[in-house]
Amino acid sequence: MCLKLEIKKAFYSVHAPKGRRPYWRIADHCHEMTLEQQARAFEHRGMMAPFEERPVFSAKMDNLESERFNVYYEVRYDMQREVAGVTYDRLLQNLKLAAQDESGAFYPTGLGALLFASRPEQWVSGAYVDIVAYEGESADADKQRDAKIIRGTVSCLPVRGCSRKNTETRCHHT
Repeated sequence: MCLKLEIKKAFYSVHAPKGRRPYWRIADHCHEMTLEQQARAFEHRGMMAPFEERPVFSAKMDNLESERFNVYYEVRYDMQREVAGVTYDRLLQNLKLAAQDESGAFYPTGLGALLFASRPEQWVSGAYVDIVAYEGESADADKQRDAKIIRGTVSCLPVRGCSRKNTETRCHHT
């Protein structure tokens, strides 16, 4: 019998108690981190990268709709994706829509999930738009006529929001 485990590279030696500065734990000794050490640790972990460039490890590349990306690529670059001569995963990485971990596996980034996953709210909390219609010109909760939470990719949200029948919102597509 053979048991094979894959343990991804991680730092388990940094702890941050609530209300205190993080500290390094080496064996049974604890040492407070300086701000410089803390910045280096965060940078090394990739936490200094902007949200949209961070990989979403709970999502898989299959969660990105390749057909939606192909349409975007053709419109944006005026050529088919296959003509680019780059693999799909590498192309997504070049556009910061995917990131590669230490083992070589690709994962969608926050931006990739928002743009090309059909249900981005599964991996990115707050990935929705809350549309509210009010009577009059002020946003007064007492004069709220209709409210709707709209979910989906970023490119679909404006269209879905403007198609609400109970609102008098005007939508202009560019």
